[in-house]
Amino acid sequence: MRSSASVNKVKQEGIALLIFVIILALAATTLMLREVSISDLEYAKNVRTTRALTQAKQALIAYAVTYADKHPGEFAFLPCPDVSAAAGSEGDSDGSCGVKNANALGLFPWGTLETGVMKSGSGVCLWYAVSGEYKNVNAATKTDMLNEDTNGSFEIYKPGGILEQGAQPEDRVVAVIIDPSSAIGGQDRVFDDSSMCGLNDDPTVFLEGNGTIDNAVLSGTANTVDAFIRGGVGTDVLATPFNDRIVTITRDEIWDAVSERNTFEPMMENLTEALARCLREYA
Repeated sequence: MRSSASVNKVKQEGIALLIFVIILALAATTLMLREVSISDLEYAKNVRTTRALTQAKQALIAYAVTYADKHPGEFAFLPCPDVSAAAGSEGDSDGSCGVKNANALGLFPWGTLETGVMKSGSGVCLWYAVSGEYKNVNAATKTDMLNEDTNGSFEIYKPGGILEQGAQPEDRVVAVIIDPSSAIGGQDRVFDDSSMCGLNDDPTVFLEGNGTIDNAVLSGTANTVDAFIRGGVGTDVLATPFNDRIVTITRDEIWDAVSERNTFEPMMENLTEALARCLREYA
């Protein structure tokens, strides 16, 4: 017959084993829920970013398609970015945005496009770059001629540094929409809480590159091709980290949309006819 001490010892060992099993189960459950939670949050973040980038692209193409409504005889121009980030004018397209035919970079002009503020899943406002030939600026700095044969001025590189778009002039990108994603590499994103986008127009604290290509820097000179590089899996932990997510607009995407409008062909026919009469009279 067991002594009471032996019985108590067995009970204690059994309780200790039960507690150990419960702790293991709780730890496993916590780990599983944590992984599911992180995965769900990351998925939701990507969905919000994809939605914002897609809507921004659609708004820009719509602007190009309807440009002739307010500017008869002119087609496919895109707005300048918001390059001032000033209180009272957030989201407004800049009136000049650089010299003639020079590419421009700044915040996405959500005010001018009347889309409402456009933020990615990271909670930051989108950025935007437009080719110099396609930017809608004052008469003094607007390009002399814009038509279906006008190429874009951007090359796009994959995360590994391989050229993805722009190998041929006609394949160069017209516009780039950028999600800066989370701050990395010591970026100090000062944010004005009274604003929508922080009143911070310094591209170096939002955009990065791989050390060779820098998304935050354009040449600023006319008729120059600039490059952008996409962030990808693991690029945010490289020695030179970058994580910008990019959506592009091509020449064909703009002009295909413009040509689908019923008014485009008659307008072009009228312009062609007027040009032919002018050449005939001149000859």
